[in-house]
Amino acid sequence: MKWQLKACAFALLICCLSAAARAERVKIIYSTGVDAIAMFPYHPTPIYPWAARLSRTTGSGIFRIYVNPDGTVKTVGIIKSTGSSVLDLAAAAGLYKWRAHPGKPREVDMPVTFVLSRI
Repeated sequence: MKWQLKACAFALLICCLSAAARAERVKIIYSTGVDAIAMFPYHPTPIYPWAARLSRTTGSGIFRIYVNPDGTVKTVGIIKSTGSSVLDLAAAAGLYKWRAHPGKPREVDMPVTFVLSRI
């Protein structure tokens, strides 16, 4: 019975150390426009949805981009909403198309603002 407890404790220790090692490998980067251009060579602007334009919906939000080692975007999370689910989805869909330089897995917090302007 004692050896089973020791084996269980050892397995738990290995799991904890493994989780801690994984947590240290991911770096969260808070980015601004200039940093983003340097980190993401391919960064198309998110599309402003027509429904939001017609209803004159604007907003700013912060989105977390989870980047794979090959530079592709794994997923996009919402840190601070724009206040509109339509704009949140448009921003996430646009950021999902971005491509970063290859490297370690990382998380980048990216501000996105939707504003109406007259041309």
